[in-house]
Amino acid sequence: MEPIVREVSKETGLHIEVFNVNNKKGSKVYSKISLLCNTNSVPLYYNLKSGYSIVGVTTHENLRNWALGQNPSKIANVRMEELEEAAYRVTIRIKGEEKMIKRYGISDQQ
Repeated sequence: MEPIVREVSKETGLHIEVFNVNNKKGSKVYSKISLLCNTNSVPLYYNLKSGYSIVGVTTHENLRNWALGQNPSKIANVRMEELEEAAYRVTIRIKGEEKMIKRYGISDQQ
């Protein structure tokens, strides 16, 4: 979903803040927003101005509508290829993060 978020941000000229739920700050923000949205799913998108949210993987068009303050579709018709590609990116990113943490002794708590 990260490439789609970047594209929508660039297209609309709006800043979309992304939080990593694996660190302290991101976890705090997620806890508050997930209570508002009554969900424990990720990704979770919440528009502070409109109050609209999207839970789970979504389409470019739906994310764009959400960013612009329009009511997003609750059911996004996501193609299987998009889901597989998103899962692949997450897997690669997680593997890369683990490798960096081991190599440099970093943690999200720093």
